[in-house]
Amino acid sequence: MAMKCGGNLLIVTVILLLVVFFTPVVDGGSQPTGRPSRQPTSKPSKVPTPGPTSSPPPIITTLVNINGLPGSTGVGGPAAYALLSRPSDVFIDAAGNIYVVDTYNHRVLVVDHATGVITNVAGVGVAGYGGDHGSATSATLNFPYDLAIFGTSLYVTDTQNNRIRVIKRGSISTYAGNGQEGFAGDNGPSSNAKLWLPHGLAFDSRGALYFADYGNNRIRRVTPPRNGSVIATVAGSGVFGSLGDWGPATSAQLYNPLSVTVDKAGNLYIADGYNHRVRYVSATSGMMYTLIGTGRAGFADNCSPLNAQLNVPTSLFVDDSGMAAGLGTLVVWLTDLENNRVRRATFVVNDSSVSLVQTAPAAVITTVIGSSSTSSKFGTDSAGPATSATLRGPNGVFVDIPSGNVVFADTFSNSVRSARSLAPSAAPTFEPSVPGQSLSPSRTPTRAPTVMPSSRYPTRAPTVSQRPTSRSPTTGPTVSRRPTAKSAAPT
Repeated sequence: MAMKCGGNLLIVTVILLLVVFFTPVVDGGSQPTGRPSRQPTSKPSKVPTPGPTSSPPPIITTLVNINGLPGSTGVGGPAAYALLSRPSDVFIDAAGNIYVVDTYNHRVLVVDHATGVITNVAGVGVAGYGGDHGSATSATLNFPYDLAIFGTSLYVTDTQNNRIRVIKRGSISTYAGNGQEGFAGDNGPSSNAKLWLPHGLAFDSRGALYFADYGNNRIRRVTPPRNGSVIATVAGSGVFGSLGDWGPATSAQLYNPLSVTVDKAGNLYIADGYNHRVRYVSATSGMMYTLIGTGRAGFADNCSPLNAQLNVPTSLFVDDSGMAAGLGTLVVWLTDLENNRVRRATFVVNDSSVSLVQTAPAAVITTVIGSSSTSSKFGTDSAGPATSATLRGPNGVFVDIPSGNVVFADTFSNSVRSARSLAPSAAPTFEPSVPGQSLSPSRTPTRAPTVMPSSRYPTRAPTVSQRPTSRSPTTGPTVSRRPTAKSAAPT
């Protein structure tokens, strides 16, 4: 009996061992004792290396010209591999297409949102003046500087031709300026007026065009065609300087204004370049005020905008989507050229009896893109905070309000770059509008851009009597960081 019982026990034991040995291991469970491990027990199993899709995208990315080299090739192909030469401005239309002013190549380009392909909009790539009333892609421009879209038309400042030109249904013509350098024609047709290096431009909600008349130290306005396209000065006396705050805007002094923008209430914001300030003109009173900057070139941040130091502010973008009936939050974005930064000032108006200017002491300005580093020949992208990226001459800033992405021209890097989701309450990814949508009022130009190196200006500059001696080289307005060997205007 003992032998029988022992034999049965042995059979049971063998069966149990076989069952245990051949039972499959469920993923995530422990291996049974006695089953050989597929991995040494002393080492964990190898974890696959995450692929590109599992890594977060960099906060700063280059959209056009990832090489940073100056050139003109690549149009008709992927924008990332196209070469630019000192781009000065960008503009995003309602379909998400990105327009680029390729200044040193004398052309305007567009990056298709759906395909990422970059194509030509205007200019043949050679400096000159010609082509009016013909195809824009066959026309010649001379250092175009800024652009804006209103309705279905594109407007561009043709700086060295002293004109503003308009492109409608692929055809180009002159909208303002007779091509002669100087100041004349106020209160008459814009096409008969003299301009002097027109720079940044913007539209109000009614279709009036405002532009910075750089050499004339003025901001001028052109009424819509239905109102006669009449040109007039709305800010600046024509004398360079910094006086005139708290007085009529047309009596105030400006010092080479570089851009202007308009909010939905009709207030003007001016990048007063060599005064190192952002000035403000009230739509209700017509008075001029300083909104940002002490007037001293330098860098001071994380403080009241009135205590901030700027160093050649060049372009502005105003986000007033948080304002209603004069109350709420207003954000002013600016490119600080010599400080290699994009900065943001936030103002909160919660009392209808208090003006925007009166809220400035309680407001704050901060750096949102760029660092103090100047070690890189070209700007560098960053997978970390946007404030760790290296910029080289940021210009023409545009904020895509729905996504919160900030797109700008990194001029001396010959590139167009983007920062993800920096706007307040921004969406986490860039999702522009569906192609084919018309331009909505909220996407009409709300800023204008940039100061360029001296070699992009005409050979004539404001005279010594108009400008301080240190600012009046015969080669044109200069940026202090530019090498003197490259200060002459190109022929």
